[in-house]
Amino acid sequence: VDGTMRLWSSRNGMLLRIFNGHEKEVRTFKVAPDSKSILSCSLDDTARMWNLDTGQELFQLRQADTIFDVDFSGNGKRIVTAARDGEFRIWEKDQMLAEKKANRGWPRVRELIKKIIRFKTVPCGLSLDGR
Repeated sequence: VDGTMRLWSSRNGMLLRIFNGHEKEVRTFKVAPDSKSILSCSLDDTARMWNLDTGQELFQLRQADTIFDVDFSGNGKRIVTAARDGEFRIWEKDQMLAEKKANRGWPRVRELIKKIIRFKTVPCGLSLDGR
């Protein structure tokens, strides 16, 4: 595993783009609600935002432990990252807005991420319109 992501055409199977930057295995990725960017996380303790059209890295987020999951708020303005040590953070672009450490570690964070995905909001009262 080389830490790259590849975008392939579903029509003809051609390689469209390579996203280089992660130093270790990519765990997961999410496409932004506006379909203009991709958010990925890796075993290198980073999450990275990419321009979907150019493959350029826009910014990266770092936590003290491996980031295992990422997601966008419903309007795409905020990001949530969840790390193996039970810490999750809420970001607006590359600026951290809030952080919380779950009492029971990763399984608890995974449960919170599922709620974020289901309700398309983050657990700080962010509504779909970003307020």
